[in-house]
Amino acid sequence: MAAAATTHLTAYRDLLSTYLRPQGRWIAWLAAFLLSGIAVEVASPLLLGRFVDDALSGATQDTLLVLGGAFLVASILQQGLLVCATYVGERVAWSATNTLREDLTLHCLCLDAPFHERHTPGELIERVDGDVTAVASFFSQFVIQVLGNVLLLLGILVILCIYDVRIGAILTVFAAFGFVVMLKTRAIAVRFWVDFREASARLYGFIEEHLNGLEDLRTSGAEMYALGTLAGW
Repeated sequence: MAAAATTHLTAYRDLLSTYLRPQGRWIAWLAAFLLSGIAVEVASPLLLGRFVDDALSGATQDTLLVLGGAFLVASILQQGLLVCATYVGERVAWSATNTLREDLTLHCLCLDAPFHERHTPGELIERVDGDVTAVASFFSQFVIQVLGNVLLLLGILVILCIYDVRIGAILTVFAAFGFVVMLKTRAIAVRFWVDFREASARLYGFIEEHLNGLEDLRTSGAEMYALGTLAGW
């Protein structure tokens, strides 16, 4: 089990290193936008809390206007940084995976004839394009949503611990429990996701093969037979 996990980690590391290293400059921009957006997102509630506290304590109108303006600017800046991070993340993901598509296509073209007899062109297209598109979505969504939310959660927990250690400790335990549950769920979902991708590849292979032979199917009146094969009748 441990050896398999180590092998998978090594494979992931090599994959990321090979296809993300040329995107180093864009990855640096992505990290800058992501961290800046998280900092602004953490600061916005603090500004709002300060506004409420000053309003209740009878602060001057000028002070409240400054705090309200700062909160408005922070909100607009946060959305702008999110847009920039999303754009850069998508650019990195698609640039890296386009190179991966080229390598996979070349690899398929260099395989021997028996391999292509076992695997239909539709299946290979789904593997090369469909699976790699899923990888591209993973790259972009993982950085923006998963990693960004983890960093945001850590920032929130730090702020809560500064204000009240008890609340911070309780929410830290809750967050750790949720993280463990998420890992357990992921371990269960991966098996079904692999089965789904394999079924999708077989489906596209079936469609491509039978559409190419559509004239023969119609000539022999085998349309319903082909449909039954697809449905597993």
